Amino acid sequence: MDEVAVGTAGDGPYAVVETPDGALWTTLPFSGRVARVRFDGSGARVDHLDAGGPAARPSVLAVDAAGEGVWVTCTGDQRLRLVGPGGVLQDVGLPAGTDPYGIAGAGGDLLVAGLGGALLRIRDGGVVAAVDLPPGSFPGAVAVAADGAVWCTLNQADALARWVPGSPVELHPTGPAAAPVGICPDDSGGIWWTEIGAGRIGHRTSQGVVSAVDLPGTTPRPHAVADDGAGGCWVTAWGQGALLHVYPERGVTSLDLGTGSEPHGLAVAADGSVRVALESGTLVRVVAGTA
Repeated sequence: MDEVAVGTAGDGPYAVVETPDGALWTTLPFSGRVARVRFDGSGARVDHLDAGGPAARPSVLAVDAAGEGVWVTCTGDQRLRLVGPGGVLQDVGLPAGTDPYGIAGAGGDLLVAGLGGALLRIRDGGVVAAVDLPPGSFPGAVAVAADGAVWCTLNQADALARWVPGSPVELHPTGPAAAPVGICPDDSGGIWWTEIGAGRIGHRTSQGVVSAVDLPGTTPRPHAVADDGAGGCWVTAWGQGALLHVYPERGVTSLDLGTGSEPHGLAVAADGSVRVALESGTLVRVVAGTA
């Protein structure tokens, strides 16, 4: 395991993605910046790029369609910003009260979940479709499945929302006190999600078969999830300061990331390694097979 300092404990980082050029991008919500990390033979270079300042609260990332920058949801000032290596390339305002959080790309479109209770489809800087979600449901992360359906976690409704634009929203309960947060597609057409309240990982196949894996420990607090491409998934256990590798057929392995590390976002890189954003101020790299 190796790590790169990208901020201080007061900055974040929070979410992380990799662009096709191999650069890592992570949000620093409390400083209002995005960090871009590049690697070469001499180590890592970290560039800090403005994403609206501390009041913007940049949160979650999605790689833009061109693969050269990242879209950032800014919950604090109700905006989306496209950030490239040189800074902000596009600034999109959203309706007051949207509180944009989760984001995913779908072709040239963006799917955005607002904590205020809406799921938006955005194209060319404008909202082209929107659907209201249950009041007080606190929509979280967004994922697009292989069939094109948009899935969103509803943290305070103990449910997932499934939306095919042009059709009504379907609600899929996750169980009491589940409080789902993270969600991602798997490599066979299904989806994974985290249940931060129940300490479980949920899975739904493309045929609609639902299963769950209970995580070890009393307070794992699973946050983000990423498919491993081999039938399992990676999970950040915020409550334990650990990275978990979940194999539904073989159990769970754990890698301790340190007391006070507060792991949140994660991404599987092109080389198969896993990058984890620690709110203590670093990005760590974990090679598959070590957790």
